[in-house]
Amino acid sequence: DGVSRRPPTRPDDAMTEEGLSGAIPIIPGRFYFVALASAPASLDTRESFFFSVDDDLTYEHFFADFGPLNLGKVYRYCERATAALRDPAHAGKTIYHFCATHPHRRANAACLAGAFAVLCLHHTAEEAYRPFLGVYPPFSPFR
Repeated sequence: DGVSRRPPTRPDDAMTEEGLSGAIPIIPGRFYFVALASAPASLDTRESFFFSVDDDLTYEHFFADFGPLNLGKVYRYCERATAALRDPAHAGKTIYHFCATHPHRRANAACLAGAFAVLCLHHTAEEAYRPFLGVYPPFSPFR
């Protein structure tokens, strides 16, 4: 859509309209990807559920590389996202997969969200990538 999306710059932006304005729809109206300067004060509210895999699914680098994550971690991400979407406690809530604003974390997290769209939502690669077009700052390329 060509819209520039900027991650929040203040730590408290996670729970404000401004902080979530850069959220990228994976399932519009239900599941979003967003980079946040810090974790939300509350991960589970009446309207939203937030989860992160920054500390759980990490890349085991060989030299100066940083990703992408291996298929086992992609599978675990898909399981976690699917569980969040199916959890009756989250019915009617907007679910946010959030990550840190560090370029490597953003690139790996976006890759996971795209893989989820392809593997679990049966999107084409182009459909999965489309919401990320024009994201700002651009993602760091994998080497």
